[in-house]
Amino acid sequence: MNFIMSKDYCQPISTGVRAKLVFCRRRRIIVATVGWWISALTTVMVVNRMHEKISSAQNILHLWFSRVSPASLEIEHSLQSMLSDSELNRLNSIGGKNRRREYLLSRALMRHALSQTFQRQDRDWSFIELPDAAPVVSNLPKDTHISLSHSQGVICFAISALPLGVDLEATEKQRDFSALAQVFMNREEQARLRDNRSRQTDYFYRVWSAKEACYKRLSALQQSARSLSQLRYSDLVENNSHGYLYQASIEGFVVAAMMADRPQQVSAHFYLMQAQRLRDFNDGEIQA
Repeated sequence: MNFIMSKDYCQPISTGVRAKLVFCRRRRIIVATVGWWISALTTVMVVNRMHEKISSAQNILHLWFSRVSPASLEIEHSLQSMLSDSELNRLNSIGGKNRRREYLLSRALMRHALSQTFQRQDRDWSFIELPDAAPVVSNLPKDTHISLSHSQGVICFAISALPLGVDLEATEKQRDFSALAQVFMNREEQARLRDNRSRQTDYFYRVWSAKEACYKRLSALQQSARSLSQLRYSDLVENNSHGYLYQASIEGFVVAAMMADRPQQVSAHFYLMQAQRLRDFNDGEIQA
C-alpha cells in the first residue's frame, strides 16, 4: 500500500487511483516539455528576427570580395549541388572555363555573405536568374539590398539596408582610354582625361566605376531613359540627388558603390582570398 504525503495528513490509495495519478503526472511532464520547446523555438525565432532587423536597420555598407584561385576550386565544385534550376541553366550557357569558375564563385560568395550577415545556412537562399539581369534572391530579409560586380577573376558583392549599385574594375588592364571615354564621358570629362596625363588611368577608372555603380542603382525604366555620358561625375562626387558615392581601391582594382544615403560604416570582408586594405578615395586626392 502506497501513501501520498501532504502537508496535513496521509491516507491509503487504491491501485486505480495510483494509475490515474501516474497518468496525470506524465501528462504534466509532457505538457511542460512541449511548453519548454515552444518557448525555446519562439525565443530563437525572435532572436533571428531581431538579428535580421538589426542587420538591415543599421546603415552599413558590407563589401565582400573573393578571387578565383586554386583555393576556391573545392567551393566552386561543392556549390553546384545548391544551384537552382535557373542557375544551372545559366551555368550551362556560359562558355569558357574561367568564366564558369567566376560565375560559380560569385554565387558561392553571395550565399556565404548573406549567411554570415543574417545567421542562416548557405542552402537557405533562393536564387532566380533572369536574362541579361542581376540574379534575384527571392527570400531576402525585408529592407535588404544587394549588388554584384566582377572583373578579371575578382568578385565584389555588396549588401546594404538602402538601395545601391556596385561596380568593380581592374585598373591594370591596358585599354584605349580616349576611345572608351567617348562612350561614357561627356566633353568636359574627356577634356580632363586628356589634360591629366600623369593620372589618366586613375581618373578614367574613377569616372567609369562611379557611373557604372550609379547606373546599376537605377531601375530598368530609368536606365532606358538615360546614358552614362549624361551622368556627370562631378555631380556624383558632390553627392547630390543621385545619392552618396563611395569609392576605394584594393590592389589592382577600383570599387565604387552608389547608395541612397551615406553609410554609417563601410565593412570589408574577404572570402577565400587574402585580406587587403581598402584605400578610401573620399580624401580629396583627385577633384572631380
